[in-house]
Amino acid sequence: MIKIFLTDDHEMLRQGLRSLFEREADISVAGEAGSGAETLAKLAAVKPDLLLLDLMLPDMSGMEVLEKARQAFPGLRIIILSMYDNKVHLLEALQRGADGYIIKGSSGVTLLQGIRTVMSGRRYVCPPLTDYLLEDMAVKHSKNQPAGSVKLTFREEQVLYHTAEGLTSSDIASRLGISARTVEAHRNNLMRKLGIHNKAELIRYALEHKTQK
Repeated sequence: MIKIFLTDDHEMLRQGLRSLFEREADISVAGEAGSGAETLAKLAAVKPDLLLLDLMLPDMSGMEVLEKARQAFPGLRIIILSMYDNKVHLLEALQRGADGYIIKGSSGVTLLQGIRTVMSGRRYVCPPLTDYLLEDMAVKHSKNQPAGSVKLTFREEQVLYHTAEGLTSSDIASRLGISARTVEAHRNNLMRKLGIHNKAELIRYALEHKTQK
């Protein structure tokens, strides 16, 4: 059972989330709060598995709550659920230790997928924001490449990124809006360019590449 703590200053939103989670056999709401101070005070007693955290709170910023919760409870999974859909807030949240970032207004399916992905040990960013991460990764990768090194296309960077997330070809195809056969073609191109001979080596390279971001 995944025990979730909800932090948002809007009671109606918390009610909606509770209704969504009540229909899931593996998820329960262990506690909730409408402010940052209340959240930090309750977390130690409630001991949830995951904190679903808004960035706009009446007493302090969600980023501050995120940082304090991450320091006090290193094993706690934290997903930001925010109206902010820009690159600045996304990257700052991830840098401060968020495990996921989902835009308010996303479907219940997306939210549940994000929760289960994060609880499996991976990060999750909802699809509309994924390109921000890919662009950031592509820029950093380009800057770190020595002269004359292998150049990857943006689509190949996307496939490499999602490979590091552990996604299958079908999952990647769904994320990118292309066919699984096209994903396999990009993977084959990646292996050819990188001198890699099998998928296991490609996954290892993808994980190392992601770590170096």
